[in-house]
Amino acid sequence: MKKFMLLFVCFQLCLSCQHKQRDISPNTIQINFEQGVVEDLINSYTYIALETSDDILLSGIDKLYIDEENNLYILDKKNFTVQIYSDKGFFLNKISKRGDGPEEYHDASDFCVDKEYVYILSRVDKKIVKYTKDSRFVDYMSLDDYYDYTHVDEDFIYLYSNYSNNKQKNLVIYSKEGKEINSFLPFERNQSFSYPPTPFNRQSNGNLLITQQYDHRVYQACKDSVHTIATIGFNTKDRIPSDFEEIGFDKLYKDLANKSLVKRINYVCEKNDKIYILYHYNYTNNLSFIDLTTKGTLTCSLSPTDKYPFLFSEPLGFHNDYLIGHLHASIVLMFDPQFKSDKNEGGLLSEEDNPVIFFHKIAF
Repeated sequence: MKKFMLLFVCFQLCLSCQHKQRDISPNTIQINFEQGVVEDLINSYTYIALETSDDILLSGIDKLYIDEENNLYILDKKNFTVQIYSDKGFFLNKISKRGDGPEEYHDASDFCVDKEYVYILSRVDKKIVKYTKDSRFVDYMSLDDYYDYTHVDEDFIYLYSNYSNNKQKNLVIYSKEGKEINSFLPFERNQSFSYPPTPFNRQSNGNLLITQQYDHRVYQACKDSVHTIATIGFNTKDRIPSDFEEIGFDKLYKDLANKSLVKRINYVCEKNDKIYILYHYNYTNNLSFIDLTTKGTLTCSLSPTDKYPFLFSEPLGFHNDYLIGHLHASIVLMFDPQFKSDKNEGGLLSEEDNPVIFFHKIAF
């Protein structure tokens, strides 16, 4: 285990190399950074090794979407593709339509899926292109502004500008016919500076939750309204300036680079007035459980343990009470050279394989 922990610390240090205070409301839920036990928040874990061949190699996983049949949709921005896998990790299909035509897109900024179609957002083209799940072109919708992220439900398309459009509204909602329905979350000026990950957090009960950069509130959104369901207080040495928009994101990015603070809530999962939030703090990812009724909290660092050796996998969000993450095959093999994969003849993972997706069951 000592060797394992040393590898993990080195890995985290490598990641860190790459990569006026706001008032605290009395209704703010304060996060206690005294570390809880991982086993209090995580029940079990499993993983999916993805099928690999030369024509479906993933450069990385920028987003994962799981549909009602538990198929996996994976965005690979570098390769401008959305690849589709079964719930066992076997390849099903790929949407790869980069080009200049009306049936194509210049970049795959984001995507989302409904019961029938895959919607690919191209920021530079200011359009959404709709395909069937077997990659046939259906239609496209022109947009009047720039957006980084999208979410699609049964009736509406939600678009998020990431503080970077001319409309100066972070959230804009369209009908699927292309009519603008509503807009929310105004900002002061176009920052022209984009941050990952997606602000959209789809919940199993149908709710849509939103989190934003430099904002410690959790919002619930629908076509008619956006309201705050929780304001989180992080008792950190440094704080986000209340005038962060005036300072500008380009300067703020440099000013806060080595500060001890939480820059955003990356992902959130809500169920029965209880939520989990995931965020980066002190060079590692942290998971906090919050009871919205009692305001009780419990926090743990997502560091590896004997029972959960891949808890540090790069987060992709929550789905159906699971925290999902991924690691490149070569990194997995650093920690377990005999890692099993049912996609290879020898039954073992290879360092040339596609990333491995991990599912950690959270305790609600």
